[in-house]
Parts: sequence; C-alpha cells; structure tokens
Amino acid sequence: MNILLTDDDNLILQEVKEVLERTVPEIEKIYIATCIAEAKKVLKTVSVQIMLCDIEMPGGSGLDLLSWVRAEALSVQCIFLTNYADFSYARQAIRLDSMEYLLKPIEEKQLCRTVRLAMERAENGRVCVDMFEGSEEGYYDAILMDLRMPVMNGYEATEAIRKGDRPDRDIPIIAMTADAFSDDIKKCLDCGMDSHMAKPIDIREVARLLEKYFK
Repeated sequence: MNILLTDDDNLILQEVKEVLERTVPEIEKIYIATCIAEAKKVLKTVSVQIMLCDIEMPGGSGLDLLSWVRAEALSVQCIFLTNYADFSYARQAIRLDSMEYLLKPIEEKQLCRTVRLAMERAENGRVCVDMFEGSEEGYYDAILMDLRMPVMNGYEATEAIRKGDRPDRDIPIIAMTADAFSDDIKKCLDCGMDSHMAKPIDIREVARLLEKYFK
C-alpha cells in the first residue's frame, strides 16, 4: 500500500508522514510532493493507492489534480486535508469522488482512522471479493456494498462471497445504494445481502444497523 502526500507546506508534509509511519505500519511507501507537477510525476511512475492532498497549491489546486487522476482512470483514493471550509470546494470534491474532506488542523486519531478506512475501501466488486478472500477469517465484521460498480457489481460480489468456502462467508453484507424501489430491495435480499440502506446515507442509521449484527 503506497501513499502520496501532496502539500506546499513542508512542515505539514513531514508531520503527516511521521504520524502515518508511526501509526499505520501497513503502509509500504510514502511519497511526497510539494506541487501538482511533482504529484503527477509520482503518479505516472509508481503505483499509488491513497493520495492525501491540499486544496490550494502552486501550479494548480488539489481539485485540479484529482480531476486529472480521474481523467487518467487511476485507481487512487483521495483524502483532502485543507484549511478551506468553503462549501463549493467540498461540493467539487464530492463530485470528483474524493473519499474524505478534512479540515486542518487534523487530529492524529482522525487522520489514522481515515487512512485505515481508505485502505479497506474497494473500488469495484472484484476487488471487494479479492480483499475478503485474501483476509484472515473474521478480519472483517461487515461489508457495506454499493450496487453499481464497474468490473463486478454489488449483486455479483455478494453472490461470489456467499458461494465461497470460507467459514465466515455469512458475514453481514449491507447494500448502500440509490436504488430504493421495492424490487431493488428484494433483489438485494435474494442475492444474499442482509439489509438495504438508501442513499443519501445517514451515518447514525448505519451505526444502529451495524449494532444489530454485532450484538
């Protein structure tokens, strides 16, 4: 798992790098870039799975960088670390499918929690199945499954997990999707999912639903 830190503030770069090296040992390599051009050079030459990025930087914004990443079809999770609470920035970040938008100063626990969550996020159903099958038994407590994904959709991924030979193949799988008609819910349950939640997601409802399975 490789991570790219992009920020024009060297002090912040070093602080974040030190925190991640100390608290997330699963990270193989942390790359650093101080501008968009440097970040693009890294992304063109090495495999990066997670990018932590500032918004305002020399030579273009972090939003410009993420737009380029999406245009290049790179499988990179993006977490913005920024001083800007402007809703227009956050809206653009959401449109570009950024994973998180965090405001500086960022607490160490929040930073580590967000990076670890990004490490467990699968960009399509095939990756989800591979991550589950490649994990130790009981490593995951539940799977929050989107339905419309490339390569393998959520229905197919659920069926693949249920048909496997793992003892924990009955792991709770919860559909999280904009498809909220009764036929969609029935299809989710028929393919082996345990429950269905319609987007936009209320995190409090997610927590309550997970508590039901973890009791």
